[in-house]
Amino acid sequence: MHNIENVQNTFVLTCQSDIESLVFNAIAARDNVSRYSCKCGYKYLIGECGKAMATSKCPECKRVIGGSNFVADTGNTR
Repeated sequence: MHNIENVQNTFVLTCQSDIESLVFNAIAARDNVSRYSCKCGYKYLIGECGKAMATSKCPECKRVIGGSNFVADTGNTR
């Protein structure tokens, strides 16, 4: 890719975060959701009011994701 002009119509240059943003934005446009991240960086969505009312395990690091009583568990950020 030394000459970007030759490939600009052939390839779509993107990265994982661009794709994640596209998907999350599409879901958020249709449903009322809030984005959260586990301490390891795994991203997930919470619907309804957007505050944590249930817990689960992160599929990547097995830490607790979500929370209870409208408070996210330690290490989860909105």
